[in-house]
Amino acid sequence: MSDSNKSPPALVEKFVIRLPNGLREQIKAISEQNRRSMNSEIIMVLGKHIQQFSQEDIRDFKAEELLQEVRNDERNDRIEHTQHKEAQLTDQVLQERLEALPAEKKEALLELLG
Repeated sequence: MSDSNKSPPALVEKFVIRLPNGLREQIKAISEQNRRSMNSEIIMVLGKHIQQFSQEDIRDFKAEELLQEVRNDERNDRIEHTQHKEAQLTDQVLQERLEALPAEKKEALLELLG
């Protein structure tokens, strides 16, 4: 195949990286074991690493979403509890005022409500 018949490379980004001593040899050994080029091995490892972080971000988001739901539920429970207490106090105040009325006014009021 001549150079003019070759298709352009699928990957166009080029990135130069400095590796710590010994890492290149480790990558080479792993890539040979997996029957891949060193470049393909590095791309596969980076892709898996990025995908793992993406999955963790999704899990973190879901966890944060669930935590927010729990907080909202707790807040709603406190609001409902407060409203219930206020209703009980209102009922108690009304009961006390009813009891404090003179008998004829109490009867007239109960007759109107009844």
